[in-house]
Amino acid sequence: KDSYAYTRANLVERIETPALLVERLAHDPSDITRRAAAQHPHLPVESLLVLLKDPDDVVRETATSHPSLPVEHLDRMAKNAAAYTRRGVPRSPNATPKHLAEAAKDKSESVRRWVPLAARVTPQILAALAKDKDKQTRGRAAFRQRIDALRAQS
Repeated sequence: KDSYAYTRANLVERIETPALLVERLAHDPSDITRRAAAQHPHLPVESLLVLLKDPDDVVRETATSHPSLPVEHLDRMAKNAAAYTRRGVPRSPNATPKHLAEAAKDKSESVRRWVPLAARVTPQILAALAKDKDKQTRGRAAFRQRIDALRAQS
């Protein structure tokens, strides 16, 4: 076991960590360190693209939801076999309503549960998710509908 993986992960989580070091740690042997690197705001896009192919599902999910990931890569990640990876799509601030509509129909509730929390979710998608077979997805959709209604009133 790598006893310094958490130390490297803590280092890469710091905003002041130089981009060059973050990029280097994105290729670390430890999935714990790569997970932390995948969410760093200064991670170059080239390193994000490498992390999209990582063997660890959580690393791929985190890289998929990174704000710097170009939107065209979300299409490919939405088709990934691992639900953990697919759920990064609705978590991405770059997810389009088309991505969210597809995620709302995903076979995995862990993917559908993230859709109501997405910035660009539409009222039509929320209405469909309010009838989802998964209780947590329905609850999140109903909550988001109430929040959106309150925002519309103010």
